[in-house]
Amino acid sequence: MQLSLVLATLALTSVSIFAMQEKPKRFAYPEPDDMNAGMARWMATFKAGQPHERLKEALGEWDATMRMGMPGATGKPMESKGSAKATWFVEG
Repeated sequence: MQLSLVLATLALTSVSIFAMQEKPKRFAYPEPDDMNAGMARWMATFKAGQPHERLKEALGEWDATMRMGMPGATGKPMESKGSAKATWFVEG
């Protein structure tokens, strides 16, 4: 009886000690030392860059004519006309 009581107490103690041990955090992201500097770097990623300069070439109003025909067809290709206006969705 005493032996089973001692073993039960020892088991509970070892389980509680094991549960109290600090375990490494999984998937934890490092926090920057200076939050303002981290936020400034994050906001800098949203500034327009070289790809936006290339996209400026497509801005404006465009008139288009589209011709579509099937290979081997004897008739004249079908023709459609249209226009488009390309602008920035978000200025910045």
